[in-house]
Amino acid sequence: MTQVSSTKKEKSFFTGAMGHNFKFNVKDNFKLMIVIFVLHFAAAPLLLITSLAEILTTGRHGGFDDGFITAAVIGTGLAAASGMICALTVFKYLYNKSAVDMRLSLPMTTSQRFISDFLSGLFIYIVPYIAAEIISWLLLLAGHILCDGKTFSYILPDQTDPRQEKTYSWVCNFFEQAAPFLWRGMLGGLMLMIMFYAVTVLVAGCCGNIFESAAYDILLNCLVPVSVYLGIYSVSSNVTGFLEDVYIQKIIPYCGPFGGAYGVILSLENLNAQLETPYHYSMYSPSLIEPLSFGIWFLLFTLCTLAVMGISYLIYRKRRAEDTGKPVVFGIFHHIIMTLGIFSLCYLMVVDGTQNFVPVIVITFIVYLVMHVIRNRGFGKIVSGLVIYGATIVFSIGSFLLIHDTKAFGAGDYVPDPESIASAQITYVGMFGKGARNEGLISELTDISALNTLTETHKQIIEYHNNNDESSDLYKCHMDDTFSIKYKLKSGRTVMRSYYYLGNTAVNTLSTLDTTREVTQSRAEHVKRSVTEYVIASLNEYEENSDYMGNKQKRTDLYAELTPQWIYSSGGKDYHDSCRKGYSELPEDFLQRLGDCLYNDILSESPEEYYTPSGRVWQFNIFNMNYIKLKESYTETMAYLSSCGFDTLPEPTEELVKKFITSPIDGIGISMSSQPLIEYMTGEDLPTATYYYLNGGYFRYKDTSITPYTFSAAYEYYDDLLTLIKHSYKEYKSDESCYTISVSGNSAVISEEYSDVAERVFIRMTADRASYMAEQDFFEAPFERDDNGNSFYGYSEYLSKFIEFYGKDKIVSALSCYYDSKTAEDTYKNLTEWAKVNTNFGDEYSEIYDALAAEGYKVVTEAYTVPLD
Repeated sequence: MTQVSSTKKEKSFFTGAMGHNFKFNVKDNFKLMIVIFVLHFAAAPLLLITSLAEILTTGRHGGFDDGFITAAVIGTGLAAASGMICALTVFKYLYNKSAVDMRLSLPMTTSQRFISDFLSGLFIYIVPYIAAEIISWLLLLAGHILCDGKTFSYILPDQTDPRQEKTYSWVCNFFEQAAPFLWRGMLGGLMLMIMFYAVTVLVAGCCGNIFESAAYDILLNCLVPVSVYLGIYSVSSNVTGFLEDVYIQKIIPYCGPFGGAYGVILSLENLNAQLETPYHYSMYSPSLIEPLSFGIWFLLFTLCTLAVMGISYLIYRKRRAEDTGKPVVFGIFHHIIMTLGIFSLCYLMVVDGTQNFVPVIVITFIVYLVMHVIRNRGFGKIVSGLVIYGATIVFSIGSFLLIHDTKAFGAGDYVPDPESIASAQITYVGMFGKGARNEGLISELTDISALNTLTETHKQIIEYHNNNDESSDLYKCHMDDTFSIKYKLKSGRTVMRSYYYLGNTAVNTLSTLDTTREVTQSRAEHVKRSVTEYVIASLNEYEENSDYMGNKQKRTDLYAELTPQWIYSSGGKDYHDSCRKGYSELPEDFLQRLGDCLYNDILSESPEEYYTPSGRVWQFNIFNMNYIKLKESYTETMAYLSSCGFDTLPEPTEELVKKFITSPIDGIGISMSSQPLIEYMTGEDLPTATYYYLNGGYFRYKDTSITPYTFSAAYEYYDDLLTLIKHSYKEYKSDESCYTISVSGNSAVISEEYSDVAERVFIRMTADRASYMAEQDFFEAPFERDDNGNSFYGYSEYLSKFIEFYGKDKIVSALSCYYDSKTAEDTYKNLTEWAKVNTNFGDEYSEIYDALAAEGYKVVTEAYTVPLD
């Protein structure tokens, strides 16, 4: 009976020898545990102690002191790095033959010995961390009980009068807000430590001495995320529109402890954005890239950690006692490290597009040779080593060239077939999105006709990029923000692309989506949210700041104001005929009702009214927190505003135009486009030179500023200017050539039916400009620059094209609207004389111009060139 009992005890997995070995390892490294605890205590616990003390003693929390933050970072880094010491200390017998023989003689199986050693080292490593985090939670609980929800006051100099002191008050919620970050950081940090420890144990099993173990451990932890990142970046650098962030966020957070740290940071940033400003985050920062969820990351990273533990166990079982003392026990491990290293060095040196591989080969060969000598303790097996190196470098360079030459195996030119798409999301709600920039707003398309339009646009974008060198193309048509596409295919696959430069053809095709049901719905929802959620969040933030700064007025100084569309650009406070209502005068549900009305009006807007509005347009300032446009066609919105007291609809007046004319700061300019345009979408792709032209493209005189110092004659036709201001639209698409008007630097398209008025004003402005320059005797300085930095040679070139484009009859006819016939004829004659003045420029500039002309460029000004068609 006794014998049987003894036999069962020997078969039990958790034997007394395992427990004894575990206790021995912990006891032998107890001092190390204390050091690790102190290092962890210098992080979160110390920061919480200083915060709690500052709030209770001073009544305020001014943030963390730089010294404590530095201590926390250093302490956390050293404590995390100590995982290598814990693992190598517990498994140090693997590097000493006598110690190995002694350990093998203990009454434990290989599995029992590994588990006992692994768990004891992990215990030494993480128990101090857990103890420090328990203290952190106790401090957080104390702070929540003592401070959160309570009002604290402190005295500071008055901002309006620093000689006086003022008492400020605030409601503390610091510890409550810190809680979700603390528990995520605690769990994430725990998993990072376990992963780092497991990787170190894995490396310890692959190496025969402690030096190689430490070196290969550092290399492995660094090279895995670096090589993955460089592989992703090499694809993105060769595929236009490739969203590297998608794959970086999908892969890097699971690439060992360093990659895992990146994953924790991403998840905490996502949490911070949502907690601090939930609406601002959803409205202005959303992306087609889904933010990393901490829960998903934690689950997958835990599985990765368990896999590393399993591999380390298998390596430990396969390791033979006679391998002790070898630099590397398993040669395959060395080759994996060297492949990752050479791959990373190769891609790091050529990922920018440089294909001079000689330096790459030289540097990687030196690195490989050094590592080969260290591993073999000399030049033994050099021939086989060179063969392996050759295969590795061929693989690295070959894979890069293959990605480069095939555009990542055709990914760069790939556009899904519309029939294969289940749905598509695009960061676009119309060509007239906030300043032609859609702020990351998303529309989802499912209609097959819309998907056909989208894929056609996508093909045109790819064609544009394939046919244009972005480094030299001066006429890029782009949006102010990136245009991103996310296809969800019926097969379950997801394809994402993002572009900045689109090209005119693609922009025009894309604009046809504006009045589709799905994009209109997204636009209406966005406008409604911007009026309700955004303004409400801003009001709450304003009120909180008012409390913080001791302002008891809160919302009583806020108002909503209805003005003509141009008033915002000139500073609405100067316009006295606006219709204004204070916050307290408006219904309690004003914002919600206004949002609903705008939503309904946008949904019912006709394509004609959307692209080419014909009625009046106003600017609505909502408590200085949002500015929206109101069209005359928005009948439901205008009726609701009228019921709220906005029953006086202001319009531009003669006084307003005179203000622009007489102000030396504000100015009015008229421009002319000789091809169909989409204002704002194509406006950004034009060069900034004052005078420019492009054959078959834009013919535009951009900077005709009217000031009393130069164009006093403008008083003679301010009525025409008023007409143009009244009938110009900041959101307007034309399939015909249109004039645009610029007021204080803000442009709008002049309605086509008033093109004749715009034309005669444009011609008159050009004549005024030429007359002024003639009066100042600028003919004598053909190569000097005017106040705007433009050469007068460029201006004479402009006049030549101007006269050629309009012709004598049209110019004289336009001038006859303002002058008698003789004066109009004389003015035309002066224009032609001006155009001839600088035709023969000096020899000192001939070589420069000839060289540029030989490259296909036409000089417009000395500072700017444009390519000829």
